[in-house]
Amino acid sequence: MRKQVTFISFIAIAISLVLCSYREGPATYSGWDCTGAETGLSNRAGCSTGGGCHASAATPAITVALELDSAGIPVTKYVAGKSYTVKITGTNTGTTNQPGFGYQISCIRGAVAQVTPASAGTWGTPPSTSQLATPQANNFVLNIIEHESVIPPTTGTGSTGTTYVRVVPWTAPATGIDTVSFWTALNAVNDNGRADAGDLWNTNHLVVTAEDSLAVIPNGIASVTEGNLIKVYPNPVNDVLNLQFDNAQNGSYDVLVYNVSGQVVASEKVDFNANSNSTSLNTSGWAPGIYFVNLQADKIQQVIKVVRQ
Repeated sequence: MRKQVTFISFIAIAISLVLCSYREGPATYSGWDCTGAETGLSNRAGCSTGGGCHASAATPAITVALELDSAGIPVTKYVAGKSYTVKITGTNTGTTNQPGFGYQISCIRGAVAQVTPASAGTWGTPPSTSQLATPQANNFVLNIIEHESVIPPTTGTGSTGTTYVRVVPWTAPATGIDTVSFWTALNAVNDNGRADAGDLWNTNHLVVTAEDSLAVIPNGIASVTEGNLIKVYPNPVNDVLNLQFDNAQNGSYDVLVYNVSGQVVASEKVDFNANSNSTSLNTSGWAPGIYFVNLQADKIQQVIKVVRQ
């Protein structure tokens, strides 16, 4: 009887270790997206997977902050196709010792969690001790940056005030027309070699909108309200942008195209009359992103936003 009980106990421990071996993430152990971004396929917000693995609920003893940075400066909007870094900062504000941590981060189109969200933008090379987990059938649908193994604290040794920081490169969507949101889960662990209830976690998310302001264009063009002098198509565009002069007066017009940094990427002078009311621009050399087509003639101006795919 004792041998049978011992064998059953061994099996129970083995099953527990399998269920709780999630600390290296979904790419390794067929786990889940714990960031909270996706609610389908049994994904949940946070690091508890049941069976006593990690703490069963988020705790205020671990705070988590997210920040989108451009050259180290926090921003609240992104420019299409531009490269950024996303900074995850966890802080131990409690009294327990957590000398290590793990994390996951994802980015989706839209501002709220979804059953089956779509990834937004692209992740760059993961930082040290991190990896990119790509969608896994029946488990999760997003691209996720996560830890490969337990990471030591950034400052402190695990006690109150210890910080856990990771900086991840991210490139904004080329079309730049969506609101996106970053979702993260950070798990501060007691580093006892097991995934148990002594590991404390929390989540957070950050909503970022696409840059949609004419203020980036120089020389006062930003004050011009979009009108209906011309139409452009297709928009988004791949190679050739057509300009149709439907309501413009006869005369000579300057067509200037600006990128989001205010640089002129194309210019053309067009003579409009009854026999010539259209022209086209070759956009094949433009980088993917947002552009502003500016039509000028004396005091007449119109600005149209165009997306190069």
